[in-house]
Amino acid sequence: MRDVRLSSLRICLEVLRRQNLTAAAQALNMTQSAVSKNVQQVETLLGVPLFRRSKDGVVPHDSAVVFLSRIADGIGTIDAAVETFVSSNGAGTLRIVAPPI
Repeated sequence: MRDVRLSSLRICLEVLRRQNLTAAAQALNMTQSAVSKNVQQVETLLGVPLFRRSKDGVVPHDSAVVFLSRIADGIGTIDAAVETFVSSNGAGTLRIVAPPI
């Protein structure tokens, strides 16, 4: 099994949405180099590039669009489950720990 971090997948989704590393970095309140490093780590773990880089931004490969749309569905499910859990318990606390990016 490949250990792809959820935070890195979220970053890849933002890059897909913005089709620009710098714009994604600004939206995520990160540096461009941190965004680029996370995308490269995911690409290395998958063994394929997700984006073609150019001076004007990035263009997703067709397979990346399919892959990341499935990831978006999964993250949406996770987010909905967390929201349901938090709202149904009212007084409870859900703590999710993720390594710093």
